[in-house]
Amino acid sequence: MTDELAEDALIPAGLAAAAFSAVAAPVVVLDAEGTIVQVNPACARLCACEPDRLRRRSWQSLADPEQAETLRQMLASPGSVGAPVSHEMRWGLPGAERRTVVWSYCAVTDGPGERPCVIATGSDVTEARATEQALRESDACFRQLTENIREVFFIRDVRHNRKLYVSPAYEQIWGRPVQALYDDPEEFLRSVHPEDRGRVEAAMQTQTPDRLLDEEYRIVRPDGAQRWIRARAFPVLDEEGELSCVAGIAEDITHRRQAEDAVKDSEAQLRQIIDLVPHMIFVKDWEGRFLLVNEAKAQVFGTTVEALTGRTQAQLGGDPVQLRQMLADDREVMASGRLKFVPEEIFTDVAGHQRVLETLKMPYVVAGQAARAVLGVATDITDRKRMERALVAEEEKYRSVVEALAEGVALIGADELIYACNPSVARILDVPMEALIGCRWYQVDWRRRGEDGASLNRDRHPIAVALRTGQRFSEVVMRLERPSRRVTWVSINIRPLLRDRDPQPSAVVVSLHDITAQKEMEAALRASEAKYRALMEGASDGILVTDSEGRLLDSNRRVQDLLGYAPEELKGLAAADIYPGGELREVLSMFSRILSSGPAMRQSWLLRKDGVCVPVEMAANTIEYHGVRVVQSIFRDLRERREAELQTAKLSGAVEQTADAVMITDRHGTIEYVNPAFQAITGYAGEDVVGNTPGLLRSGRMDRQFY
Repeated sequence: MTDELAEDALIPAGLAAAAFSAVAAPVVVLDAEGTIVQVNPACARLCACEPDRLRRRSWQSLADPEQAETLRQMLASPGSVGAPVSHEMRWGLPGAERRTVVWSYCAVTDGPGERPCVIATGSDVTEARATEQALRESDACFRQLTENIREVFFIRDVRHNRKLYVSPAYEQIWGRPVQALYDDPEEFLRSVHPEDRGRVEAAMQTQTPDRLLDEEYRIVRPDGAQRWIRARAFPVLDEEGELSCVAGIAEDITHRRQAEDAVKDSEAQLRQIIDLVPHMIFVKDWEGRFLLVNEAKAQVFGTTVEALTGRTQAQLGGDPVQLRQMLADDREVMASGRLKFVPEEIFTDVAGHQRVLETLKMPYVVAGQAARAVLGVATDITDRKRMERALVAEEEKYRSVVEALAEGVALIGADELIYACNPSVARILDVPMEALIGCRWYQVDWRRRGEDGASLNRDRHPIAVALRTGQRFSEVVMRLERPSRRVTWVSINIRPLLRDRDPQPSAVVVSLHDITAQKEMEAALRASEAKYRALMEGASDGILVTDSEGRLLDSNRRVQDLLGYAPEELKGLAAADIYPGGELREVLSMFSRILSSGPAMRQSWLLRKDGVCVPVEMAANTIEYHGVRVVQSIFRDLRERREAELQTAKLSGAVEQTADAVMITDRHGTIEYVNPAFQAITGYAGEDVVGNTPGLLRSGRMDRQFY
């Protein structure tokens, strides 16, 4: 059959031909060898060419080479007549764009024994396959993204309250299987912390296109651990603009919350620290607005930290001149970027009290802001300045006192120079003050000796030792000798001035007390005591010094002999040890009367060490003994007198009893005594004779010389 006859035989006629041309889908008529006999306009448009370019081409020439053999086999056995076969292929003219077409082949014949032809109806799925590929690629990217991010991506069907997708990160964060969410949507709420569950559930139930979920809440994992979650949801609207699904991301913000809590704790601690600091701390901007203040600063303004923050100092009132100066200092620091120390900044507080501030101002950058600011730390030195003024006044007062002191005071530095001294030092040393100031202490023209008279060289002098070691000296007595042989006695006190943790003194304060008169008095007292001791030891009577309680304080050798005690044994004895029991009470009573009324005398008894009682005549009076009023008793031993009186009594008895007349006269011949025998012999009574001379007895028989 020729091509023309084939074409004429196969072209439909009438209505079929119109339908063939009007079909929107590509239609190709193939002969039994797979040659294109006819194409409709849609097929030509698919290949972007005229129909004639397609006619008489083999069907395989329009397919991809790898698909040609498959196509050949399909055309060789297209199946039973009327049973279509479908196949998808890349199809188009060589060198031109090939489209993806799904062809359906159907074998037809004119009758029995006739060779069939094939009608191929195509469906251009190029865009669909591209869309599907894009969807597959998008899905792959989506899954690659969602399955590899640390956040949980989820899609929830709002209408049916079911999870459409949950990324694998859910299992890592929640510690629960994803499948549990698909099986039971309420599983999610059960994992939310009980304290947050109601809030999260309410937020989920009130989701609208304009109001979606953005919540931070806690979850409880199966192991009991808690995690902080931030969930954000986005609307997915249907064709009618209604909310159909919610897509969202849930991220584990536990570390962030912990960091935020740590920052909050740190900020709270910092706030507590700066509020506890007694100094005023503040941050101000260029306009003088307070960006940060502490409690001390707020108290100065009589307000709170919250009320002061954000306001300017000018808004709170105050002296305009002071405020302008403060603002100028602040701006100078912000503009220059350098620190500024203001040693004295005058400030009037809200109560009208004028304060003196010592302020350090430095450039400051507020976090997250490019604007300049100044950080200031101000110390209220009002009290310190007041104390300094008081100290200056006190120093003047003390200087006046030191200048007026009779005691000499000098300041000697570590370099041994005299830096200061009062007039008394010059007077005591007999050296002008202008000659002393700036002079080294050892260059003063005095020979220095210790109290024992030994010469003191420079290294052994207490001043040198104190400067070298920091040792303190008190009441060191020294003898100063001028070349003119003038002697001055001084008592020296030395106090080192030490810096913190430095054992080496920076200076010493030396005080000199002129004790020359005291030393002279002590010498005179020693001489007097020597005389007193010589008199005591040379006295024939015993001398004993006791206090008002009768305790023995001192005695001489005669008392020691009288009592039979050695000197060391007498010390510490009491009146009860030397007076017999009967005498003790009388003696102590006598001591009391002596201390109040004056001297007294009586005869008493002393108890010797050997137990023998000795009669004494005791005269007692008060004396000054080492600065204390005591009783001095003088004892005269009456034993010899008592013996003499006894002998006299015996002799008197013999004269009284003798038969011979006895007359006693003084050296002038005046009769002092006549015995009874005299009275009996002469007939004169004793009172008639005593006071006369023996001439009273003149008889005329004897001469005048006899009488």
